[in-house]
Amino acid sequence: MPSVEVLTSAYAVAEVRRNLEGEEHGKRLESLIARTRLVAEPSPPSIPEGVVLRDKDTPILAAALASGATYLVTGDSRDFGRYFGKAIGSLRVLPPSDFLAIHDA
Repeated sequence: MPSVEVLTSAYAVAEVRRNLEGEEHGKRLESLIARTRLVAEPSPPSIPEGVVLRDKDTPILAAALASGATYLVTGDSRDFGRYFGKAIGSLRVLPPSDFLAIHDA
């Protein structure tokens, strides 16, 4: 997707690394990170009033909002599912399949 710039934060990368299984997945992650722009994490992380997330997810949303990202793409339906298809500020939260459908990938 040449028109898409992929962003993430160090916090998000650390969370992915904790959940990876197997060396091959680790290699693939490192390849993806090399093509991804790391964004700063606001300190303390701040999210809009009325948005309810577990503490572990607040830094993810805060970094996406602070970076000016257009989309937050996540497979975490447990914590972000209630926000799928909705906007939080200027950010739209989508599962990967919906994002890919929009971008014809």
